[in-house]
Amino acid sequence: MTNKKHTPSYTAEFRTRGVRLFREHRS
Repeated sequence: MTNKKHTPSYTAEFRTRGVRLFREHRS
């Protein structure tokens, strides 16, 4: 994972999906 160019995009998508999964798991 040395692609720092894909860090912002990956982080944004991961955060959106992570939040949704985390919220469903915490529900």
